[in-house]
Amino acid sequence: MENIQRYKILLSIICTLFIGLDLTAQIKEIQLIESNFKVRNTSSQEFYFGLAEGDIITFTAKSNGSSIRSFKFMKYPGATIFGEGNMSSVIDKIIQIDQTGIYYFRFAQRGFLAGGRYCFLNASRKPGNKNTVDFNSTVYWNEKIDTVWYEEDEKFLIRTDTIVTHITNQVIELKKKKKKNDSRSIVVFSLPKVFNEWVIWIATGKSDPMENISSSKNGEKKDYLVEKYGELGRLALGGGSSFVSGSGCLPISYWMLSNQEAQQSFYGDSTQFLANKKLTCLEYTTGSDTLQEKMFIGLYNENKKNITVYVKIASVAIKEKWGTRKVRKFRINTTQIPYLKN
Repeated sequence: MENIQRYKILLSIICTLFIGLDLTAQIKEIQLIESNFKVRNTSSQEFYFGLAEGDIITFTAKSNGSSIRSFKFMKYPGATIFGEGNMSSVIDKIIQIDQTGIYYFRFAQRGFLAGGRYCFLNASRKPGNKNTVDFNSTVYWNEKIDTVWYEEDEKFLIRTDTIVTHITNQVIELKKKKKKNDSRSIVVFSLPKVFNEWVIWIATGKSDPMENISSSKNGEKKDYLVEKYGELGRLALGGGSSFVSGSGCLPISYWMLSNQEAQQSFYGDSTQFLANKKLTCLEYTTGSDTLQEKMFIGLYNENKKNITVYVKIASVAIKEKWGTRKVRKFRINTTQIPYLKN
């Protein structure tokens, strides 16, 4: 009687095993992906799936033509389960999954001159038991937005120094047009190597018009530019002019001369040269272009009276002093986070 009971128990165990084996045999593989795609140079391609504990995954990966730099099968977020460098093909690789989670295949090509690769991937999963047959392998994505604060070096202007350099301030007496050399004169000047603006001011009269206007403003509130940089500095910086030539003024003829040959023409009564003269009682010229290292202004009194000529030249250099400081900035980082719905 006892032996019969033992046989019944043994028969029950054997039947249970065969039923289990039969159920496992009935579980079919589920296709995850079968795709041809291109991986561009210096880029990667990834395919994400959800897998359940006990799943058996089978995959084939190929790089058509030349091998691809890297192929990996990984568990999210970054644990490598299988990897092969310079992969040409991996055929029917089988891996058993020991933990439910998100897994992905990664094809990567590096090197600008390496070129792209045409690849193929076929993967399927066989559930470990009937409870995971309906496991949803689709991976969904959530967008996570983070504000990231950081410090960055930034240049800033500490101050701007405006330096006015007075190059010449000459008073020249020219005789009336009688003796050629007595009625002519040349003003020689050179601008500094570094400057932003220059001004040339020429006037005639019994007294200096610039000093006259400065003295007439005594007691009045001066223009900001005049107070800080003087009348010539104001003109060079584009402040405009309030100078007026006196009535009955005697004009001076003048030329800008750039070389020795021009000076000889100036003293030689060249008809063509004299045709290009400028005539003024009070005039100023400003500019920012670079003149030659040495320049000349030719003055010629064509009047029948003696005249006094006032020539003033100045340059302005604007020097900026910069510093560096730490500035707190932020950027918005958007991250895609994968998840499963099982």
